[in-house]
Amino acid sequence: MASQTPLLLFLAVVCLIINLQNAFQISPLSSSRQRNVVMRNDGRFALRMSTNSDYEYIIDAMRAAKPEELPGIIAKEIKKVASPSFFMAIADRADKASSDAERDALGRLATEATEILQELLKVAEGQMDQAGKVVEAIVVSAAEPDGQFLVPLSAERKTAMKMVLERFAEELDDNFLSTVSTWMKKAEEDKMDGMVGILQRVLQLYAANALKLGAPRREGEAPASSQLFDDLLDSDPELWRGLVRKGLVEERRCSADDLMGAIQVAIESVVMQQENGSMSQRVQAEFLGELIELVKEIQVQEKK
Repeated sequence: MASQTPLLLFLAVVCLIINLQNAFQISPLSSSRQRNVVMRNDGRFALRMSTNSDYEYIIDAMRAAKPEELPGIIAKEIKKVASPSFFMAIADRADKASSDAERDALGRLATEATEILQELLKVAEGQMDQAGKVVEAIVVSAAEPDGQFLVPLSAERKTAMKMVLERFAEELDDNFLSTVSTWMKKAEEDKMDGMVGILQRVLQLYAANALKLGAPRREGEAPASSQLFDDLLDSDPELWRGLVRKGLVEERRCSADDLMGAIQVAIESVVMQQENGSMSQRVQAEFLGELIELVKEIQVQEKK
């Protein structure tokens, strides 16, 4: 029966894992693989799938760690540990164990992981409550003085949203993004297209703010391409097409390749420095991906 302990524990913690996946916005996958954002040679973003070896690595690290180090390891790898596949990996290793002592150790490891996940869930729920207040404050700032939401938003409302978001800059983490995602999903289900657009605007403002804050410091005057990129980050994405065309074609501030180079710097210095597969990385990657596609489109048009 000892060899069955991890598998039975896996079945017992499925509900806990579902709650954690909701709290951390972890996408449940049917296979034992999870997704990480990687950049391809053509500058586009793709998904790298985590394999069983990723779970084996975590199990080895947990077995070698001191008890007080386990919460830190699990918190760092929460998107993998909060997965049925992780507990299946423990069960599989237990089935192949060469001794009862090793099987018992793996059973204890699964139990400890479950207890730590329960504590992390409590912390996450508290953080999500605070994140909800931040999202609410930003969304409320999009309303007109009479409390109505008029879509498309006026320039004044967009400016107000940006100011409120920047005021909460230190709280714009993955919990914040998870809350925005949850609100957006609910708005989509309720067919509230206007609110979906407002929440998309929140994500755009977040991405632009994160890219500006994470950009490496420059000494001296910035290249024209970097200045144009900064202008785009400060602008409404709905105005990008006109601004890019003006900067590249009409005013010839820089070439399309130079602008792509500035975007590449942001990818390497900010996006790729995020935790692989995190919501912050995915949101920033999608934001820059749209800009990259637009620059390429205008570049192709000008070559015709």
